[in-house]
Amino acid sequence: MFGAWMAVVEVLVVGKGGRENSMGFALQKDPRIDRVYIAPGNAGTYLIPKCVPLLDIGKKKMSSMMAKEAEGVDRYDAKTREKMALVEEVLAFALEKGIKQIWVGPEDCLSLGIVDKGLEMGVDCIIGAPKSCMRLEGSKCWQKDLMKRANVPIPNHRNFYYPQDYKAALDYVDEMYDSGKNVVVKYDGYAEGKGSIVCDSREQAKWAVRAIMKDRRIGELLLDPCNGNVEIDERENVLCEESFYVLKNERTMVPFGTACEDKKAYDDDSPDLKFFRKYVNGYCKSMHKLGPSSRQLETILPLTINLNTGGMVGVAQSPWMSREEEEEVMDRIVRPTFRMYKELTGQEWKGIAYFGLLLVVHDGRGLRKVSEFNGRAGDTETELRMPLLETSLFDIGEAYLEDRMDELEIRWRDAYTFGLTLVSGRLPRTYQADYEDLEAVGENGIGYVKDQNLGYPWPHLTNQPIEGIEKVDGVHIFGSGISLKSEGGGRLEYCTSGGRTMVLVGEGRTIKEAEEKVYREQAKISFKNKRFRRTHVDWARSIYHGG
Repeated sequence: MFGAWMAVVEVLVVGKGGRENSMGFALQKDPRIDRVYIAPGNAGTYLIPKCVPLLDIGKKKMSSMMAKEAEGVDRYDAKTREKMALVEEVLAFALEKGIKQIWVGPEDCLSLGIVDKGLEMGVDCIIGAPKSCMRLEGSKCWQKDLMKRANVPIPNHRNFYYPQDYKAALDYVDEMYDSGKNVVVKYDGYAEGKGSIVCDSREQAKWAVRAIMKDRRIGELLLDPCNGNVEIDERENVLCEESFYVLKNERTMVPFGTACEDKKAYDDDSPDLKFFRKYVNGYCKSMHKLGPSSRQLETILPLTINLNTGGMVGVAQSPWMSREEEEEVMDRIVRPTFRMYKELTGQEWKGIAYFGLLLVVHDGRGLRKVSEFNGRAGDTETELRMPLLETSLFDIGEAYLEDRMDELEIRWRDAYTFGLTLVSGRLPRTYQADYEDLEAVGENGIGYVKDQNLGYPWPHLTNQPIEGIEKVDGVHIFGSGISLKSEGGGRLEYCTSGGRTMVLVGEGRTIKEAEEKVYREQAKISFKNKRFRRTHVDWARSIYHGG
């Protein structure tokens, strides 16, 4: 019963990263919660009270599935099966343990139908979008067409479908750059928040079109081999980018916080980015007599792009959105989008909705346009928002499940958070070794780099010892890619297990106060190839870097 005292309550969060750990942090603050399982979570989950990672969940089922059909299973298909195995075991675990509430983080579990499968199995306590509702995120082309029909403000854009529109997409890139405009090339399907490529040149934009429509991969990220469609947006200069969240069920809907983040992997003056651009130029010059083949050029050109990631630095709540402007977003963007969705599909949209907004100047006043829509909690916006949440996340979940969110006031602390993502970077080596890496990339592609040493978001080193976590004071550590390794004698040490290692989140009365805390405390954490954004972002005057 909503609001009633329960002696023992166990809840579950599905996912493995910092987003899920921050949800666990918010849930464990409720005194009624006895334990928060995070499936699978990571070793950083142990840093949060009451939170327990289920590190092996899904592995047994996956092993059985792959043993039966080991031949002919490509990497993309194997990853999908891994998520399917996780979904099945999570639901079985929830039934066995009598889990009271389940929050779902990643889009792949939602798009595979964890909510629908849960209802079939009698697990009716999942907060998240059903499979059918995920189409609004799963097809950017359909999404923007829907918003255009609903008169929701969006950037100028064109959709292109493979194979019939491939040449037209390349011609459109030429048309845009001939008129002096830059573009953002967006993959139509799911891309773990990395499907938007912000281009600074005609060559980069054409590479992005080819990478998505023909190669079906962006760097290390494998795309759906059955979907080669793209959306190409005209790139705009904006005052700021904002993330606007809504929690919606059949009958009721409520705003669920805001945030601002910068997704660029590197600072504009990053030594790594300068290194890539220098050596790519050098490689092209060294090949000048013979002339690099178009394929060689395509394999090294992406290194010059400051790719979008899941978010590298951010703040919450948005300092640029007043209560009146929040209601304006609901009236001009959110409600029209969901009305049109119902008109086109015949059903209400349900779940956690995220609108990526661009604040631009139009006729002398601010105008917000939608750059993207996601049907899930974002990363790193969730890590930024959860520490500010005063209302019990468990109570919010109960109100969602009972479809009476109109009875609930979601309260936030009168403060700001600042978040910084620490990632696995590149280890500088000798000139000769670095040049050999570039030659390997030019001849064979990104995946052939010696020792996987390009740094996130490219092939990167893992299993590097992390020191200093226990010294951090006054900021939250939400582990994204952390493992534990035995050092003998019963001693365990934290190690990196992914490109995104952790998100540090500080709180303050001002953004500056929160930011200073985080940069002070991050200095206490060290691992061999640590990298993070050092440039202080002016959140009021940031330039559009895509969604």
